[in-house]
Amino acid sequence: MASYDLNAQKRTGTGKSEAKRLRAQGQVPCVAYGRKDEPVLLTVGSRDLWDMIAHHHSHGLLNLKFDDGGTLPVIMKSIQRHPVSHKPQSVDFMRVSLTEEVEATVPIVLTGESAGVHEGGILVQALHEIHIKALPGNLPESIEVDVSELVLNGPPIHVSEITMPQGVTAVTAGEEGIAVVNPPDREPEPEVEAVDESEVPADHGAGTEGAPESEADAHTGKDA
Repeated sequence: MASYDLNAQKRTGTGKSEAKRLRAQGQVPCVAYGRKDEPVLLTVGSRDLWDMIAHHHSHGLLNLKFDDGGTLPVIMKSIQRHPVSHKPQSVDFMRVSLTEEVEATVPIVLTGESAGVHEGGILVQALHEIHIKALPGNLPESIEVDVSELVLNGPPIHVSEITMPQGVTAVTAGEEGIAVVNPPDREPEPEVEAVDESEVPADHGAGTEGAPESEADAHTGKDA
């Protein structure tokens, strides 16, 4: 699997005010940790980060490249976003060894056209992510699952039935269902009884003769 290069700069400042200053300059504060080494404080450009995410390179191996020529292999562990704008606020990277397997969670992408859908069924994806194990260089951006053999009211595709890429092992339980084709959910429309307009009572709005006095009027203490 191909890796992705991401330019980074080391930083020394910490704290909320420093993070705010960096974001105002178009930088995203990050930290790389793991392998029993001291965490590395760094920043990456917000545009570079957005471009990486937009091209679906956030699940595989990343090479953080520094101005001094150094390179740090990492995988992205988590990304914190602004609650309104959803822009990245900070990122946690995990340092990895290219010769040691790591575990990661990647999205499942359904491919193909299900035969059951052509029969009027509804394709339901029950599992959207899968936990896998592989060498960092073998981590895929996603796992593709072909659903063309799914039939209406048939059994689902399970994790144990999919073909994993070479060098990748599924950690998610094999009995987990990924996708199935269900019959359409058609609820019967409620029956509406016809109303005979001749049986509809006359309007008893304000000013109708013989209308009972209101509770407020009954307590005025005045004679009629």
